[in-house]
This record gives sequence, structure tokens and C-alpha cells, in this order.
Amino acid sequence: MAEEIIKLNASDKNARFKFAYLKLSTNDVKSEYLNYLPALLRKVLPKATSGPGKDIISINCDYRTDINASDICNALMPAIKEKGYTLFEDVVMANSNFETVGMLFADLVAYLVARVDVISSDIELFEDIPEEVIEKSGKIKKLRSSVRLINHIKDLDIYTLA
Repeated sequence: MAEEIIKLNASDKNARFKFAYLKLSTNDVKSEYLNYLPALLRKVLPKATSGPGKDIISINCDYRTDINASDICNALMPAIKEKGYTLFEDVVMANSNFETVGMLFADLVAYLVARVDVISSDIELFEDIPEEVIEKSGKIKKLRSSVRLINHIKDLDIYTLA
């Protein structure tokens, strides 16, 4: 089912969605989230095009207990203005579920990218193990299936903090 969902991101020639993933490891999630989210937006958001209504943007994100919509709005507003956009309405924070398909899609892609990252960082644990044992490894099966699914995504940028 995940493969069928992931395949919805692409037409025959183009990507229908652009995904950006920021690998962030921190103990101060709220502060770092609000600090790096505007930088990520500056990287992935193109300049607004001219024309009536072409500069409108809406920000939707997962609900979080540690951050509210006004925190996100205040953090993102300078980046939104720099790119020439007008915020259409307040930042919308919703619980990710079957009615929030865009967030559900983003959650799935983020989960797959994170799973590949975590398993790949442990790959040296499989170094002197016979091939037949590796073929039966649940982690290797998860890694291969996640990589296969990610390969269906036509437009995915992964950022890490330097």
C-alpha cells in the first residue's frame, strides 16, 4: 500500500510534489525547530512569481504540543516575506490523519528517509555475516524496501546540518 501511495507523487514526466527532509538531532527540539525551519523554507521555496494571486502561501504542519501556530508564523514570516509571498491565513496545525493527506504523505516520506538513515548507520554490524543470514535479516529487508520506495520519489532533497 505504501508503494501505491508513494507512486502518486509522480506523473510520467514530472514530480507532483517536492519533498525536503532536514536531518536534525537535538535535545532542544522547540528552539532548533523554530531556528532551522525558516532556513529550510528559504532553501526550498522559490521566489514568488508575479501576477494576481501568485504570491499567496499557506503553511500547514503537524500539531505539536511544544510549539504553537504563532511561534511557527513568527519564525517563518521573515523567510516568507524575503521570497515575496503573502501568508494566506494563519499557520494551520492539524493532527496528521487520513483527512490530512498532504501531512500523511509527508510523514510517510520522512519515516522512510529516517529509517534508511538509521539502518544505514548500523550497516557495519552486518559486515562479517554470511550472505544467507543477511538475506533473512529484518533490518536489511526494511532497508531495501525503504530504498525501493524512496526511489519512486522524483523530487526529494535531504539536508543535514553542517
